[in-house]
Amino acid sequence: MRKIFLSISLSILLIPATILSVSSQVTTWINTDQGTGSSVCADMFDNSYACGQFVGTTTIGGNTYISAGAQDVIVEKHDASGVLQWATPFGGTQGDFSSKVIFDGFGGVWVTGTFRGTMNAGSFPLVSAGGSDAFLVKLDASTGAIIYAIRGGSSGDDAGMSVNADMFGNIILAGSFTGSFGIGGVNLSGQGMDAFFVKLDNAGTPQWGKKISGSGIETLWSMTTDFSGNIYIAGYTSSTTADFAGTSINFAAASVFAAKFDDQGNYVWSAPAQFNGELYGICVDAAGSVYFTGNFDTQAIIGPFTLTGVGNDDILVVKVNSTGTFAWAKSFGGTGIDEGYDMRCNAQGDLFLAGSFQGSFTFGTTIISAGSYNKSYTAKIDSAGTVDWVIQSGGAASSHITSGLDINGAGDIYITGNGSGVLNMGSFSDSVSGSYLVKISDNANIIKGTVFSDLNNDGIFDSGEPGLPNVILELDNSPYVSASNNAGVYQMYTATGTHSVSIPYLPLYHTLTTAAVQTSVFSGLGAMDTAKHFGLYPVPNVNDLYVDITPVSNPKAGHVLTYLITYKNVGTTSQSGSVSLQFDPAISYLSAAPAPSVQAGQTITWNVGTLAPSVMGTIHAQFNIPSNLAIGFPITAIAGITPVINDSTPADNSRTIVTQVTGPYDPNYKEVNIDTLYSVSTPGWLEYTIHFQNVGNDTAITVIIIDTLSQKLDLASFQIISSAHALSSAGIKNGKVAEFRFNNIMLPDSSTDAVGSMGFVKYRVKYLNTLAVNDSITNFADIYFDYNTPVRTNTAATYYVDSTAGIIRYEDHSTLVYPNPARDVIVIERSALSGSEKISLFSIEGTKILEQRITELRTVLNIENLAGGVYFVMIETENGIRVKKIVKE
Repeated sequence: MRKIFLSISLSILLIPATILSVSSQVTTWINTDQGTGSSVCADMFDNSYACGQFVGTTTIGGNTYISAGAQDVIVEKHDASGVLQWATPFGGTQGDFSSKVIFDGFGGVWVTGTFRGTMNAGSFPLVSAGGSDAFLVKLDASTGAIIYAIRGGSSGDDAGMSVNADMFGNIILAGSFTGSFGIGGVNLSGQGMDAFFVKLDNAGTPQWGKKISGSGIETLWSMTTDFSGNIYIAGYTSSTTADFAGTSINFAAASVFAAKFDDQGNYVWSAPAQFNGELYGICVDAAGSVYFTGNFDTQAIIGPFTLTGVGNDDILVVKVNSTGTFAWAKSFGGTGIDEGYDMRCNAQGDLFLAGSFQGSFTFGTTIISAGSYNKSYTAKIDSAGTVDWVIQSGGAASSHITSGLDINGAGDIYITGNGSGVLNMGSFSDSVSGSYLVKISDNANIIKGTVFSDLNNDGIFDSGEPGLPNVILELDNSPYVSASNNAGVYQMYTATGTHSVSIPYLPLYHTLTTAAVQTSVFSGLGAMDTAKHFGLYPVPNVNDLYVDITPVSNPKAGHVLTYLITYKNVGTTSQSGSVSLQFDPAISYLSAAPAPSVQAGQTITWNVGTLAPSVMGTIHAQFNIPSNLAIGFPITAIAGITPVINDSTPADNSRTIVTQVTGPYDPNYKEVNIDTLYSVSTPGWLEYTIHFQNVGNDTAITVIIIDTLSQKLDLASFQIISSAHALSSAGIKNGKVAEFRFNNIMLPDSSTDAVGSMGFVKYRVKYLNTLAVNDSITNFADIYFDYNTPVRTNTAATYYVDSTAGIIRYEDHSTLVYPNPARDVIVIERSALSGSEKISLFSIEGTKILEQRITELRTVLNIENLAGGVYFVMIETENGIRVKKIVKE
């Protein structure tokens, strides 16, 4: 039986450069199909994937499935509304169990668990080596087809307990084994019951394996990874000395533990605690703090904290600092059996916790009551351990146990579990006879107001005063930001307590007429504090026009080059403007939209009329690149906007861009305008451009860019500069990821329309002044064309290097350094020699590797024997020094 219930939710008007906010309200839908119940995960399209088991015959979405043995595994996909998209069963003649499912970010869904005998996963037959073995199965997220399967184990009993993916799509499989464990070419030997974790690439090929082993019992309950690929394990050891991935660790007594390993599986730290219980869930936030949940009875000694139980089992929630020391420990429960089964945390460190309970007790400030049956709960706890809210399942003569939980970037929560009888959640109800899947939204309070133009400068939002769009606002001085919509209205979603909203960067040429900080206090949930307005008074009579130019793609000989010119009136007075483009004489003009007013030689001019304050416009101009231009040939274009006289910042009335003719290249790439910083005392801007092209064989309806952002950037300064197509929405999710959506873009494929198949988005963000010498700011993006496997761009990198006193550095276009990345040689071409010139090559640590004089216009450096990595080429002339970053493949 399947029922879907939809609730009315608050909507947010998303506009270009609008930062995404968290949605509000509670239960969205309930699904009671069989086959879920073990684990759930979500993707960036707001789809959910759940795994579970079924016995005998079951009907899901109108299709009937019959298990091959005592119990088979099934994986299901539901869309954002809870509608089933596909269901894929697999199994063998004995009992098969699933334990964890994850989406890898690259179009793959992975599930692990345990099987005996023979299991058929699609076209992949798996045969256990003896006893039970672990399995790992990969499904295509769009179709549910099984595209890969592998077993791991030995003659003893082995189990797949958890699976996760790092940001590169590599897979970490973790579980327990007895005696020895083998998967692919990776083999581990233990001393009894031990734990393993194995890294596989996205194709499923095992790369390496590590173990936690000792003379006693070692087991693993849960595992997760962080943004950098570090691995975190929650487990148990009864040994006095245990081997943690090659590092010997001593324990004073039998201990449960959380442990951290780096992305290569090397031991970093462990945090042991002593109690009788299990750790079923573990997560890590953006700051590297680790949280785990489970249960304990009687007493738990957790570092400096001692917890005393109330009943048979109490819920345990613990925070471990990024260094491996305990920050706090909390317990919740009554006289019955109360469990924490799964948890996730967002980048802020807010925890989302799910489990089951009996009886009644106060959870935070909320009394929950199960009656005489098990009931499930879902709770939100902040990074200090304070319970923000908790909701429970209900239903007379019914039992529910939630075992799996996940959250998506929009703040939606997915829970799955097993039960019987009536399941009440929020205002919805359904009958359960097995498993269930529920979608919830983070129930939040709302701070709401308008950013308005205070025309009379009185600090009051008067009738007729217009709202100001695209003003970024910040909540609680954190990286979590929102923006005003087209009417100037903003909304912030918060938990209980005192919260503040401010504008971290005032719009140009505006001053605040209201309080700089708006404060709201909430004692509960579901409340709204309105009229938290911000008045901005435009400084009178400021003239300021702005222009920018971006090539839609890299120039390639014999192809068409398109420039996008973006212009805007960023001042406070209306001005009549004229935009010009001076193009390189090596290329020839083809067309422009809109058509130019005048073309004279290499200069094209558009009269754009009167521009009111904040009005922006775009121009597309196309040029032919001759087929005889050599790779590396520089092509220069200069965009300008007039009038310049009396302009407040005349420097941004002109923008010069130089691109080099390239050969074959990946059209989906990311670039940054500055690759080397010599000083960070005053935070400056980095400009990023993400280029994309549909190289498939059909029109792409939707393009989504998921762009990782370094934590060394000031996300509150995030600003979109331009895009080749109209953005449906853009913003920051989870405090670290920028998302750009082009809905209904209808991007043609490259074979149909080579130029029209391309696009880009360009934004800027400030770097922090806390960078250390030799720090790097690295970012990459995943580009989704509809539901196809994403295309991952290169990693754009900016390095902060120590400056040498008395040396003048310059950036001109008289020097070409290519190719980049390089494999065997680096070519340095100078347009002219100044006399005494020298080339030096440095490692990223600053060690000089070689040095030679420049005696010819073209110099070749042999780097064939250098290790792969980042190097700096320094060209010294009588005019100064030019430094260029090179990547050795």
